[in-house]
Amino acid sequence: MDWYIVVPKSAESNFRLAREHNTWGAKERQQFSHPEWGEIQKGDRVHFLTDLQWAGDGPQPREYPRLPADRYAVRGREWVSEVVDDLYEDQRMIWEGPQGERYPYRFRFRLLQDPVQVTLRPGEGREAVREAVRLSHNQNSRALPVPFSLREALSRILREFPQARREPFSRHPLGEFVRRQVVDGLSDWPCCRHRYVVQASVGQGNWGTVPWIAIRDPKLAPSVREGVYVVYLLAEDMSRVYLCLDQGVSRLQEELGRPTAHGELARRTQRFREQLGDPPPPISWEEAMVAESGLGRDYAVAAIEHIAYERDHLPEDPVLLRHLELMLARYQKLAEAEALAAKPPSQSSEAPAAPRLEEASAFYRQPFTLSRALEVFQAVGYQISPEDLAHVLLALMVRPFIIFSGPSGTGKTSLSRLLAALFGWRFLRVATSPAWSDPSDLFGFISPINGEHVEGALHPLLSESGAALLCLDEFNVAKVEHYFADFLSAMDHGSGGQFWGEMATLDRLNARRAARLALPSELVVVATMNFDDSVQSLTPRVLDRAHVLEFSVRAAEELLLTGELRWEAVDPEAFAPLSWPPWTPSEEVDPAVREQLGLMWSALQASRGQFGHRVAQEVARYVSWGLRWEEAFGQTPDPKEALFDQAVVARILPKFHGTAQQRDIDALIRLLQVLIPELGDGAPAGAAERQRLLEEAKNSGRYPRTVKKIEALHTRFAEDGYASFW
Repeated sequence: MDWYIVVPKSAESNFRLAREHNTWGAKERQQFSHPEWGEIQKGDRVHFLTDLQWAGDGPQPREYPRLPADRYAVRGREWVSEVVDDLYEDQRMIWEGPQGERYPYRFRFRLLQDPVQVTLRPGEGREAVREAVRLSHNQNSRALPVPFSLREALSRILREFPQARREPFSRHPLGEFVRRQVVDGLSDWPCCRHRYVVQASVGQGNWGTVPWIAIRDPKLAPSVREGVYVVYLLAEDMSRVYLCLDQGVSRLQEELGRPTAHGELARRTQRFREQLGDPPPPISWEEAMVAESGLGRDYAVAAIEHIAYERDHLPEDPVLLRHLELMLARYQKLAEAEALAAKPPSQSSEAPAAPRLEEASAFYRQPFTLSRALEVFQAVGYQISPEDLAHVLLALMVRPFIIFSGPSGTGKTSLSRLLAALFGWRFLRVATSPAWSDPSDLFGFISPINGEHVEGALHPLLSESGAALLCLDEFNVAKVEHYFADFLSAMDHGSGGQFWGEMATLDRLNARRAARLALPSELVVVATMNFDDSVQSLTPRVLDRAHVLEFSVRAAEELLLTGELRWEAVDPEAFAPLSWPPWTPSEEVDPAVREQLGLMWSALQASRGQFGHRVAQEVARYVSWGLRWEEAFGQTPDPKEALFDQAVVARILPKFHGTAQQRDIDALIRLLQVLIPELGDGAPAGAAERQRLLEEAKNSGRYPRTVKKIEALHTRFAEDGYASFW
């Protein structure tokens, strides 16, 4: 949401102080709210307008800007900022007004760009913006929201892009508008929300020739370089906008060369049109005249079908929304047709061959099934049970950060590499250094000597969008909460298709660089670790945000004594990766799951294992999603019990670490009694009684992973006075 606040002459000194404190305040909470659009919140943009003056001919109207909106023009300075914290109340003084008044209702912000000169004229730009400026001034500088308008956004790009291309690219207001406001605004439209990733570009490092706004399903188009997606393409001469069902061209051109790629794209276009059938109006199959050469020409060749809009006759937002919904429906129809056209997996009882490119749809993706994924693992020679693979994938689906824990040589790094290959993600392995102390070791820093950017360990991931997997090897040889701090803070604030929220170190770097750096929109982080005298312990802040999966050789017959992994089976030149499992969070929580979580919370209250909203929500999703893979838990009478068993071991028990405390020992026993009600609910009288209860828990055969871990923790607490999950 965009909010506009007029800063009058009388408040200019307050605004200067506000920029120093990055905080703006008001006497009443209503100053920062709207009855229809709610309150200012984190992620919104606030446009402060200062130095406002009449921009018309003749004397300035005495009551400006109280004139009707269609009778005045105004110019001033616009300060675009991003809200970095939700609205809050604080009675402490941050600055004093002219009469010493205080401002208890506040929000924190950061400026996104230097102030720019703006002029609002009748009949130009968005009337909603002009009206917000007028009303904000008339209503004592109240913050007023302006809902997103795709029509106005497209109009602004068409109008301003020719002039913008003559100006420096870095931090240009139009580029910031497209990358932030357009992406966030379109992501919040009902037809896009929660399902599609929205991306937009006016160029990479320099101005491009054809700005675009893409709406893609990550399962069908891992990035804008490949697959099929819906995209708004603005003609090179800025005379038209095309809403296209289009194909990614870059990856295919890299593999085949441009002439051969054009022929392949034309062949696929014909195939797609046959599957879609004749287009309904206003969709056309005539060629989209985007550009005569370059990428614009490639986009036109790859276009399957489109709707064209003339610059001077752009429809209103309701019409644009109906057309977008129509194109997205065609997109899903094509996706379903391609999934049905994909060949079934091999039925061979031997180690099967991995799916090949010729078996894939034109989206380069095989429809995901757990059995298909297991076949790929078999083809590579990596031993994993259906249940363990299900637990790994479920953990990744719940949160894009997981920890693989276990002794060296048990397959942690190999599994992370294989997961990247399985889903066609870019893969980067980074060996953690004990010397790392802050996020600059990952992101890099600006040299104080020559002002140049010194690259960090993540640099290979920072220049290309799309899906990627980062493997942080031995990530606890340094203090995780120090060098990984940006990730820990950003982990819960992804939006608009982004897995991660704001990265403070990256933002500081981009303020000093000409070319913008950014994390891939879909980045999964897998951290590997073991425990010995050379590593650092993990703090509750880290463990509360991680799903911990343990690796070990559990029996002598599991030892692999011969053979190497057959990586050629997932060679990207021939291997067809799988789509990511197409599940979204359920709005409803199974009442039995809700009740179980409540009992567990009560049992762990006041102990180190007590958990909050984050863990409760993610365990509920983990169990709900896992029940759709019941075939993976065929050895367990109750799949829900198997999922809770793993969730407790991965999300709750790792926090039991340190010297023995009676409340922790008691909490572990209470947890067992909640999970296995036949153990009774009375507190054990002493150590012998607790030991008997542990034996009964083992003999019950229920929750085997949890029982084994609690028994180990209890024994170490009793014998050494100190215990660790690892």
